[in-house]
Amino acid sequence: MHEPDPTTLRQADISPNRAHWHSALQSEVDGILQLERSTPVTSFPPDAMVLPTKLVFKLKKLPDGTIDKFKVRLTSRGDMDRKYYDEHDTFAPTPQLSTFRLLMVLCCLHHLMPYHYDISQAFLQALIPEGERYYIRFPKGYSHPKGYIGAYMRMALYGHRHIWQPLGKDNPPVHGRHIPDPS
Repeated sequence: MHEPDPTTLRQADISPNRAHWHSALQSEVDGILQLERSTPVTSFPPDAMVLPTKLVFKLKKLPDGTIDKFKVRLTSRGDMDRKYYDEHDTFAPTPQLSTFRLLMVLCCLHHLMPYHYDISQAFLQALIPEGERYYIRFPKGYSHPKGYIGAYMRMALYGHRHIWQPLGKDNPPVHGRHIPDPS
């Protein structure tokens, strides 16, 4: 029988795959806390803008139905950022069908073979302007091994409005940054 993906950390805790979910969660948090993306914190300044976070669990399977990997995404509740909230903003953009079709036509014209390439935490490369940086609070029930309760974000986290900003003079590409190997 197919077990549905957990929707909360509590559900992941009672799952038979508890160890796998916790390993995937720790890997996600470690990826966010590495390099120059954020600074882990053990307390928040009194006047800090602190956004809550949410966990998204997804069991990835191979075509034959066997488990490929356990995936956990830590997302900020960008909708809680009232200072910048606009109900018309897109927090998780996806390409339009016409864009996908154009890409496929270009592949055909240039004799290219399209394939899927997953870059771990690819959206976490968007820089946040200095005056708009924020803190995130780790989700209820999660305990970081070093006692961190959240992080000061320098780069966008899934769910925040800066994630979709195009590169330009205010958000230049970050060269020389380590991009983890696809998993």
